[in-house]
Amino acid sequence: LVFSRGERGIVAINKTSDWATPDVATFDLRQGRYRCQLHQYDLFLRSDRLRLAIPPHQAQMWLWEE
Repeated sequence: LVFSRGERGIVAINKTSDWATPDVATFDLRQGRYRCQLHQYDLFLRSDRLRLAIPPHQAQMWLWEE
């Protein structure tokens, strides 16, 4: 399950026992740096598509950083 929170965030949840690698359209999201609020990883959004890698039984909450 992947959804955006307005133009500033992405939530991804993998309830399965396998890795999930969803390809997400990012047209409505801001370009730039995002930080995972659960794991403190950074990602840099620079295009209109994003491929996430979500471990089994994990979640990610990406928030745009100014």
